[in-house]
Amino acid sequence: MYEGGGDSVTSSSAQVAGRGASPREAWRLGAVRACWTGRSDGDLGPGVEPALRLRRERAVVALPWRRCRQVHGAGVLAVTGGTELDTTAGQAGPFRPPRGSAVAAGEREGGGGRAVPPFPVADALVGDVPGMALAVAVADCGPVALASGDGIMGVAHAGWRGVLAGVLPSAVAAMRALGARDVVAALGPCVHPCCYPFGREELAVFAGRFGRGVVAEDAEGRPALDLPSAIEASLRRSGVALAVTSPTCTACGGRHFSHRRDRTLARNALAVWLA
Repeated sequence: MYEGGGDSVTSSSAQVAGRGASPREAWRLGAVRACWTGRSDGDLGPGVEPALRLRRERAVVALPWRRCRQVHGAGVLAVTGGTELDTTAGQAGPFRPPRGSAVAAGEREGGGGRAVPPFPVADALVGDVPGMALAVAVADCGPVALASGDGIMGVAHAGWRGVLAGVLPSAVAAMRALGARDVVAALGPCVHPCCYPFGREELAVFAGRFGRGVVAEDAEGRPALDLPSAIEASLRRSGVALAVTSPTCTACGGRHFSHRRDRTLARNALAVWLA
């Protein structure tokens, strides 16, 4: 477990079930608690059998989890006072997938393999509802927790496509629409440049958008993307400080599920909830 510095971010595990050998990392960000899981917590991806997934979720934090079907985009789902608002579509109300749609019926993850449950499509969730955890699943992409002292929380799935699409400013804007003033962020385990070779043309796009600080080299000296730096730069543009960054690379070692390393469908999770 790592400890963030400063007054706004402190280490906390009082309400998080822990295991001695677990790579689980937990922080308290103002009024919000955040927990990032690892391999020893089990697969928490969308394709896990629902009863097993529920047991694993409750072992992390004993609250109902609100999740989304992630598509590497910039869509945000706001959960407030029992109402859900898709901030991309701008339509409020309980989420009801269209009858007969792929989302309603469930899809096959990655075009095949395991069935995906009927979660609403988004790559970030924000909300102000106590007694509920907001969660995303990751296996190398950046799991970003967002918190405001106004009692508003957020969570984002920020891979390279989502960062370019603007998922982080979209999530911050949705939190501010709910009344958040100062927002602080924390980034959990994700792929680091040591394990993330990237094409030169794609790197040039990132450098043009976020500056040369996102360009790095991998462990073999090849051009690489510094995803944590890109996430930090994107947040900074929205006036949000990245107060904590985990030093853990998911693709190094074996303590986290990593699609880049293993081509696995298994997923780590980030859950946030109001303390």
